[in-house]
Amino acid sequence: VNGSVMLKGLNGGLRKCEYGDICILLEKTKKSVPIFVKALENAQIPVISSNDSFCDTPEIALALSLLSVLDNQSNDIEMLSVLASPLFLFTHDEIAVMRSQNKKTSIYSLLVSFANQGNTKAQKTLKTLNNLKNNMCLMSLDKFVLKMICDTDLLSIVSSMKNGEERRNNLLSLVSLAKQY
Repeated sequence: VNGSVMLKGLNGGLRKCEYGDICILLEKTKKSVPIFVKALENAQIPVISSNDSFCDTPEIALALSLLSVLDNQSNDIEMLSVLASPLFLFTHDEIAVMRSQNKKTSIYSLLVSFANQGNTKAQKTLKTLNNLKNNMCLMSLDKFVLKMICDTDLLSIVSSMKNGEERRNNLLSLVSLAKQY
């Protein structure tokens, strides 16, 4: 972070590496986090730590739920999580009305049914999900995760929440992690 390391920015140009570009993920956090935090603070390096698992943060959990739904649309638990999220803003009442139509079919099938009945929110949601699903196999995982985050406006959504910058950086870290696979 002394200015000698350059990174590719979101616009494709090069930029200097900043502290926010660096993330240290630790497997066993309860014992090791305080040691790392103290060492970084002693070196006058800004540090934000959390005992929460990276995957348990709301923004990462939502992104992973969306990836799960795109992979398997009949996963009702993940589908409900995504529909009720800030991405699609289905209310609990709207979901209850959908579910009351048929308790044995998948939430995805009910969403399709509601879209076919002219429900504009269901139509818009299906359009977004289908658009993403159609692009899943056309690009590398990291590019797809970035596209998913951008197409759903997830970066803007989490940026407006409490600890928005940290949440935004978590999503960008997810893109970086996806590049490793």
